[in-house]
Amino acid sequence: MGMSVPLVVRHGRLLTSARHYRCALDELTNQAELLSSRPSGEIAGLLKNLSPSEFAKVHLPGAEIKGELSPVENGERLTLRIVWNEVGRRQSPLTLATWILSNARQTNQSRADGDPR
Repeated sequence: MGMSVPLVVRHGRLLTSARHYRCALDELTNQAELLSSRPSGEIAGLLKNLSPSEFAKVHLPGAEIKGELSPVENGERLTLRIVWNEVGRRQSPLTLATWILSNARQTNQSRADGDPR
């Protein structure tokens, strides 16, 4: 019994940590999809006011999300980072990057404006 209790406690903590990680990854994915669908000029302004969703705030204690937009050869790279109250997470945030290609953006904008190309 003395050996089982610490293992059960550790297993419970591991399950909680995995649940938090999945929730944080879902949050980053949703935010990246939302931001990358916006016009290029709006993204920088939205990054300044970026905050976790209500769901993430409830399920990730102390969640904070930050984003960065940097130019690359054919467009821009959007990098999002999220931290929450977990041992070592502040020093090692969960990070997700996506690329916003300028040609793809122009094509999508043309289609939205009714251009069939």
